[in-house]
Amino acid sequence: MADLMQQAREFLAVAHENAGDPLSAEAVRKGWNPVPAVELAAITAALRAAPEAVALRTAMTTLEQIASAADDQGAKFNAMGALRFLQTQPVELSAAPDGFVLVPVEPTREMMDAGRAAVMAEHCASPKWTPRQHYKASGLPTTGIPHDVLDEHGPLTKESVAVMVYGTMLAARPQGVKDA
Repeated sequence: MADLMQQAREFLAVAHENAGDPLSAEAVRKGWNPVPAVELAAITAALRAAPEAVALRTAMTTLEQIASAADDQGAKFNAMGALRFLQTQPVELSAAPDGFVLVPVEPTREMMDAGRAAVMAEHCASPKWTPRQHYKASGLPTTGIPHDVLDEHGPLTKESVAVMVYGTMLAARPQGVKDA
């Protein structure tokens, strides 16, 4: 908690520096200049709420709300300055939480093609023909499809089709996404 409080103070101090007021910045950093508790609490809560890039967006939203609702000009100044500072920070989205991957909002052509191939494998599946045989005959990769689904004889269940479409589309997503 103390680290987050210090981060919140640093955001406000940088805002003072950006506004050309290095003395106030030093006072905020050293705790000489009392910062309204509600401002520090809001910034701290935003930083604690979510990791990395999400926290940055949450903090920005919180600061916008503080700035628009503040009656005190000093509070408005602090919130606006901190907001301007946050807006200059790079947003790095290359590290998704464990168990998650980043995907584009709109599927790429490669992702759509992979999904279509999974649907086609479902149409070709029969008691004598598995999705694995379809993919092998088509020369398409089976990346992202669980082995039990690949070896399932048709007709396939809707769940198996959904797993194939989802898995192949995730496997076909762009790699190395750095920015949103």
